Amino acid sequence: QATNTAPTIREWDVLLIEPDDETCRVLTGSCLGNLRTLRVTTAQEGDEKLRRTNFRIIICADELPDIPGLMLLAQTMDLWPATQRILMCADLDSGLHLHALREGSVVHYLTKPVDPVAASHLIKHAAEQNHVMESLFMTRRLLDEAQARLTNQNPAASLAGDVRRGAFGSILWAAFVTVMIIIIVLSGLAAFYLLKSA
Repeated sequence: QATNTAPTIREWDVLLIEPDDETCRVLTGSCLGNLRTLRVTTAQEGDEKLRRTNFRIIICADELPDIPGLMLLAQTMDLWPATQRILMCADLDSGLHLHALREGSVVHYLTKPVDPVAASHLIKHAAEQNHVMESLFMTRRLLDEAQARLTNQNPAASLAGDVRRGAFGSILWAAFVTVMIIIIVLSGLAAFYLLKSA
């Protein structure tokens, strides 16, 4: 378990799920910077932490003692959609891994053994992406709350326009989600090919 003293709005910024001590030493020694990192060694421990804490980044080994890391990351998509999910594995040629990248359960990959320079760049990029995603979700929540207040203040007028606003809001939300998925997938593919060519 590695911790840093930099101030943060969370108790922890990064959940590192990795049973291998050497890999953890490389990551916590030179790659995670001022990000507060909590390390666990099994998917079960990781799942327990994720049910209580919103981490900015999850870095998870593909090979865990209980279930594959890929499966654990897929389970976190709905729970924490803005969290950046990084899978560490030795083989990036698997069709399963590429499918996970396309569907969004994995946002980035790190190859093993971990290259400290590539990992530092990738983790910094993931932290920036998390900040953007959380800002977008916060904006969406604020807009929803403002719309709810307006609806409560003038129920007769809102009733007349419910269908029109509902359809328009659904279209805007669908467009927003589509754009974000495209951005995440393209960023993940770029990182994947950058790391593979390194």
